[in-house]
Order: sequence, then structure tokens, then C-alpha cells
Amino acid sequence: MALVHTTNTNDERVAADTALSLRLVVLSGGVEHAARAVSARWPNALVDTLDKERLRGPDRWKLLGELRRQRCDLFVFYTYVNAWQLGRFLMALYALLSGARRVVLLDIEGAVEEFGPGRILLREAPRTGLEYALSIPLVLIGLVASWLLGLFAKPSRRGYPDSARSTERPLDVLFVRPTPTIGVMEAGESAHIRGVLDGLVELGHHPRVLSNDDLPAIRRARHDIDIRRPGALFNATPLAFELWNNFVFTWHLWRAARLKRPDVIYQRYSRNSWAGVAVARLLGLPLLLEWNGSEVWATRHWTPFIWWARIVGVYERVNRIGADHIVVVSETLARALSEHGVSRHRILVNPN
Repeated sequence: MALVHTTNTNDERVAADTALSLRLVVLSGGVEHAARAVSARWPNALVDTLDKERLRGPDRWKLLGELRRQRCDLFVFYTYVNAWQLGRFLMALYALLSGARRVVLLDIEGAVEEFGPGRILLREAPRTGLEYALSIPLVLIGLVASWLLGLFAKPSRRGYPDSARSTERPLDVLFVRPTPTIGVMEAGESAHIRGVLDGLVELGHHPRVLSNDDLPAIRRARHDIDIRRPGALFNATPLAFELWNNFVFTWHLWRAARLKRPDVIYQRYSRNSWAGVAVARLLGLPLLLEWNGSEVWATRHWTPFIWWARIVGVYERVNRIGADHIVVVSETLARALSEHGVSRHRILVNPN
């Protein structure tokens, strides 16, 4: 699909020869949004849109030859949020091999990350190779850390005698969202989080949010939100990316809780994350865990490698052990937790 059309006049043919030639691949965010964003940033470019499905499978190598025969000054990948785009080096390398002079990642927020041949070959290539080499040690470190945390994750039997009670004063609730995916889409997650926060406010408490992505619905509701998006490290593979950012987000949570100590941490259970458990135990805080289902089953059925589910299961077990109480929306989820050894008195059923 061409977003800029050319005619046959001599002047316009000369203009076409000198205009910026731009190839666009829309990974997410919608073709119309991408077209507007590209037109706003490069208004005089000649744009050719390439279907992302053509970049998958063995045919992408035959496509590479076709693309090399066409002029391309700028190869643009459009996505929801650059920080969450995995496999950026391989994408940029493919674009470079297709004959593009420069490669750009552009997202719906207008953030731009540009790659030239020098950066791709001299900086991104060595870093990505090192990250691949360190992925297995990272997995092992994560498993060892999970095992150690599991030894000390059980809530204290004596409770929290120095903690405030909701009958005494409004509680400062630190709501934690470490879900390993974008939050900018208006979906069920945002609606549910807003419902929880609005309910806490109605009860007189003071919730604040620490999230690894923006949540527009939460901002519109004027809830206090601190956003700590992931960096570019270990983005070559989903598993290493999640395990690394579990450590990073745990650090952010620890700093936030030290800077302003909450009365309770409320965390949405998320795949390959035990940030809430670690910080709650380090600082002696009660932890409420919102449980919307096991990620082990989802990993077995929706990821390319079934063995990833075993790693997810290790992190999931730490969460089941470490939460003071686990909040679920149905009796079905409550029974599933009980079957995994969670005592019924620790489970709170709160239907939507």
C-alpha cells in the first residue's frame, strides 16, 4: 500500500527521484495510526507499506532479494511501545540487509529509536551476542534466586503487629503491576485495575501505582502512577527479557517502598515475577496477591517452547508461598489454588 501517490509529469518524476524513500512495516498499533505518524514526521516521503506477515517464515529470505532491488532510504518499524519490542537487533539487521540506509523504530507515543549501519554492526551486534551467551546463566541465577526466596517467603506467623489497621486510619496501598507486556492498550486489565483502585478510594484508602508500563485509564482516573518501563537489555528472547526485568522491577519496587513506606503491597500476579514477595519480605510488609489464573498452563500452550513452563512454575510457586492473602474473582480459581497447597484461609474471593 502506498501512502503517497506519484503522477507521470516530469517535475513530479524528478521530485520522486529526490524524495525520501520510506518502507513501513506495522508490527502493532494499527495501519491508520502508523500512516498518520509517518506522514507527520516525514511529510514528503514516498511510503511503501510492507505486510509484516511477509517477514515471517522461509519466504522472508526470498523477499530480501526483492527488497534489495528497490531503493529504501528509511526502513520504519511501527509498534505500540518501543520499550516492549523484542528482537530489535534482528529486525534492524534484516532491514539493513534489505538495502535500507537507516532503520527507525517508531511507536504510538512518538518515541523514535534510529539505527545506522555503524550502530547495528559495531554496537548492537556484539551486545546481542553477549546477551545470547548470558541468557543461560541468567536463567540459572533466576532459578537459584527463586529457590532462596522460597525458603524465606512464607509470611510471618506472628503477623505484623506494628502495621496500621484499616480500622485505625486510611491505608497507603502500593499497587504493583509488573505484567510482562504493554499496558497502553485499553483492555480488560486496565478496567480491572481501575476498579480495584476506585474501590480502595471509596473505602477511604490511598492507593498509588507502580507499573512497568503506562496505563492511560488509570491516569485519566487521576490515580497516582509511577511508570518504570523496561530497558533494551536482553530483548533478543522473551524469556531472558522477562527474567532480567524481574530483577530490575524488583529494584524499582524496593526503592519506591523505601522512599515512601506503604502499609501494604498489592500485586497483580504476573509471569516470571516475584517482585512483590521479595520486597514485602525484605521490608516486613503484608502482601496481597491478585491471582487471575496460572501462567504455567498459558505458557505450555501459547509459547514456542514447552520447557519454559517449568521455569514459570518455579516463579509461580514463590508467589503462592509468599503472599499473605491471595485475591481471586471466582470459586474456581480458589479451588485451583487449594489444589496447589494454598490454605483456604489465605484465599479471598472477590467476584467482579
